[in-house]
Amino acid sequence: MMRLKNGKWFAAIKFKGRMVGTSLDAYEHERAKAAMNLGRLLEQIERGEEPNQLKKKFQTMVPRYWEQFEKRIERKKTESIRYRNEIVIQLHLIPFFGETKIEDINEETIRDFVKSRERKGTAKSTLKKELRVLKDILVLANPVFEMPEIDFKNKGKTQSRALTMEEVLHVQKFVPDQSREFGKTYEMIYQILAFTSMDIKEVVNLNWDQIDLETGWIKSNRFKTGNAVKIPICKRLNDLLRSIKVRNIDGRLFNGINSKQVSTAIQRAFKTAGLAEFSAKSLRHFVASLIGNAGYSLELIGKGLGHSEGSRCTKVYVHPYDSTLKEAFGTLDK
Repeated sequence: MMRLKNGKWFAAIKFKGRMVGTSLDAYEHERAKAAMNLGRLLEQIERGEEPNQLKKKFQTMVPRYWEQFEKRIERKKTESIRYRNEIVIQLHLIPFFGETKIEDINEETIRDFVKSRERKGTAKSTLKKELRVLKDILVLANPVFEMPEIDFKNKGKTQSRALTMEEVLHVQKFVPDQSREFGKTYEMIYQILAFTSMDIKEVVNLNWDQIDLETGWIKSNRFKTGNAVKIPICKRLNDLLRSIKVRNIDGRLFNGINSKQVSTAIQRAFKTAGLAEFSAKSLRHFVASLIGNAGYSLELIGKGLGHSEGSRCTKVYVHPYDSTLKEAFGTLDK
């Protein structure tokens, strides 16, 4: 099983019905070390790991990851996920793990990665996505790899309640004051967010071709998942859209702005209104909660939010209003 080649020890091992030759990382005079490494290799094979793949550096597995990703993306059409994962791999995973052998990426190194990202303020939700990509790459070399349990420090913001209609309208008053040039545009985007549950990126990039005022629908795609979503146009939104007289040549509703600008302006408006704990994303919670408190199902709400069928994420967006809770407990009097 062990043999010498050019002054180094190698092993010939039967793996999945075929003979595999692999280095034991020991020179001729290190027979004891070679024997220990052979035992380690046999343990790896018993666990279903691939010895030769484990010796590869992390960054060499990335092209193989993208090959697998292409097969998945072809089915799901999730271009936005591709873009996000490219950033995760190039900016975070390769700089940290790039030169490390797959077999040396263990619980300790992964925790070190998490700590380094948390020191930069990365929230739990973002880190979980990054670790998911890391796992997808590692399992290509180590099919039995399991991600360790992580105690995240930066939990991120969790919304404990939904905005009321009065609060949404109150904040709207402060949005135009955030920019002399784009204040009115920011207000329109704010209103569309409040009437549709769309994300800022979706609204900023909204095109007139996606809007049918006659039938009363907006057709969009979720930036995060690529899921197609149809959003009914309520009367308030219909009136707002019909009030937009200027049509841009490229068909977009809004030109010359980006989602970051809008997000910052809306955040400042919330702060001015005395509601600093809320943000533009809170308007998705507002829409979902308004519909949920009216008695409609999570399945229907999830469809309007653009969530995948059966997603457990939908219930996070629905918060009971005090008035609904009182009405429910009013049944005790009957």
